[in-house]
Amino acid sequence: MGHIWLKLLATIGHLTPIDGGFHLNSDEEVVFEVLERWSERVWGKQGCCFDEDIGKGSCQTSDCAGLLHCQRIGAVPPATVDEMTFGTSKSNLHYYDVSLVDGFNLPVSLVTGAGEEQLENVNVGQT
Repeated sequence: MGHIWLKLLATIGHLTPIDGGFHLNSDEEVVFEVLERWSERVWGKQGCCFDEDIGKGSCQTSDCAGLLHCQRIGAVPPATVDEMTFGTSKSNLHYYDVSLVDGFNLPVSLVTGAGEEQLENVNVGQT
């Protein structure tokens, strides 16, 4: 599958971890912690070329205004999007889904962990 730039976008009022996104080569993974009651969207961008010094460039799929770190900007379709919420102020329920509302550009899978509050794997760009 090659290189993928993952983009994380926390919902309003939540901190976005790992500077809002990161680069992964094939077979690489990253682990990060989030706070309780955290909510976000994750999508993968492909075919990207960035000048990391200035944080600008472009992607063939799921580009966000030519920015390396999309800040509060969503992806240009097509973009397979993973959405996760780990509780809210009104509920302790956790939920997640893979959305194709913005189109399909990469295969995504979610695997829950052994603990009640653990999402073990989010695989983007892997079959």
